Amino acid sequence: MSKRRQSLLESVIEEYLRSGEPIGSQTLKALGNFSISSATIRNHFKVMMDMGLLSQPHISSGRIPTAIALKDYWRSHLELGSCKKLDDLNQLQKISQEIGCFASYLYLEELRLQEVQSYEEKFLILKFSEESEVILRYSTHLARFLNDLVGMSLEDIQSFSHQVCATELLKTLKSISQKNTFYGAKFLASFMEENRGEKLFFEMIEGKIFSRLSNGIYFEDVLPKGYVLFIQDVLIEGKRARVLFCGALECNYLKTTSIWKGE
Repeated sequence: MSKRRQSLLESVIEEYLRSGEPIGSQTLKALGNFSISSATIRNHFKVMMDMGLLSQPHISSGRIPTAIALKDYWRSHLELGSCKKLDDLNQLQKISQEIGCFASYLYLEELRLQEVQSYEEKFLILKFSEESEVILRYSTHLARFLNDLVGMSLEDIQSFSHQVCATELLKTLKSISQKNTFYGAKFLASFMEENRGEKLFFEMIEGKIFSRLSNGIYFEDVLPKGYVLFIQDVLIEGKRARVLFCGALECNYLKTTSIWKGE
């Protein structure tokens, strides 16, 4: 595609993302400072419609970008990759509401068993971090077993406990499994209408999607048609985390790039 036609297409997409309305040749000429006539712009529109990049909802209306055009646009404009610094978590909720999409984050800090404390041989305190502790009923056998696990990761302890059928310990450890935080679940409501959408919806809500997908951008290979999802590594107050955005292709995800800085 020629540079001029590419520039016209990007102008159509960006104005459509801003306004949500079909874009006419006169509007585009006024917005883009193009040194060509409206008739020439309409000729370019026709070519791009033949290429499957634009469509015309009504015969008398302007043009809107197709899913093909929007997917290409997001692939080239979201600037995913290197870890970003996220200074204000409140911005995630604000962006979710502002552009109408689902947003979620999950800390990646690995929890390890730091210490096992016995309190008057009545109960045991398992300390994984300053914020993550669990309490179990005391037994000499359990205390000896747990002290042998000091230094192991939470995930490895859960796996080992499953192997030895330590049911009570497994149940207790589930309470400190790391959870994601999310905003804008209502924007994924239409997932429930799709054959595979219900399972995906709960993967998003429960944060399981983070373990299934690597960083990057996804379309109908993972999602119902007409949606986009992207995942990015971030640092939140010095802690490693991952951030996810998901919603309709027509949401203005350019606004998400304003909440973080490249590291």
